Amino acid sequence: MSLARRLDRYSATTGHFRISRHWKRYAAVTGSAVAMATNASADIIYSGLQNIQVGIASATASEAHPVATAPVAIRSQATFNFGVKQDLGNGYVRGAAYLQGNGEFGFLNTSQLHVRKLASGFKISGGDSPFVPGYNLLASQNINTANHRGSHAGWSASKVGFAGFSFQTGNLTQPDYGWVRLEYTVGANGAPKGFEVIDWGYNNTGGAILAGQETGSATVPEPSTGALALLAAGAAAVACIRRRGTIFN
Repeated sequence: MSLARRLDRYSATTGHFRISRHWKRYAAVTGSAVAMATNASADIIYSGLQNIQVGIASATASEAHPVATAPVAIRSQATFNFGVKQDLGNGYVRGAAYLQGNGEFGFLNTSQLHVRKLASGFKISGGDSPFVPGYNLLASQNINTANHRGSHAGWSASKVGFAGFSFQTGNLTQPDYGWVRLEYTVGANGAPKGFEVIDWGYNNTGGAILAGQETGSATVPEPSTGALALLAAGAAAVACIRRRGTIFN
């Protein structure tokens, strides 16, 4: 038996109300209003604790470019490399802790060079541009007997921080946004020697995410004006039905 016939039979036996022949249209409109006035929770993809580490065990002047790197796969076609390097020789000690994205994968920067260090809870979204793809530094050091230059962009050795990233693979219509929790260490020569990726997370709907957020809804947009109007109309109709005990044709 169809749903319409069952509803008609129910109304005939109870006498509470009479079903309109337009009940399907009414249900569709009010149901659409409810659907439009709510928003499904965004999906936060969390890596779990990873504690991926790379490091330079030792470096001497005879080792011109000791480098330690490791790739991290976020999802298909979206990866980044993190690592440390030291360039020794001619009286200089140069070193850096860095991140490097591939393709349309970039990190939230304060400049074209350094990745911004974010506090826990910082909102990461498309409004926080620029996300610059390619090679990005957390800290760099350039030391010789006459000069000592360093740049750390808010990062400190042995202190955990968050970096924001975005990526857009071939099957995405808009970028996804995420965070990665990082820490680097320095050696006796003052240059970075170790790097650790602790964990990461991203919002796979293209919405915003908070640094360190592991679960839940990243963004809950307010319902549109039209959706609220439809919802209000549906509520008014229900109130009318309750008063009159019928749905009019």
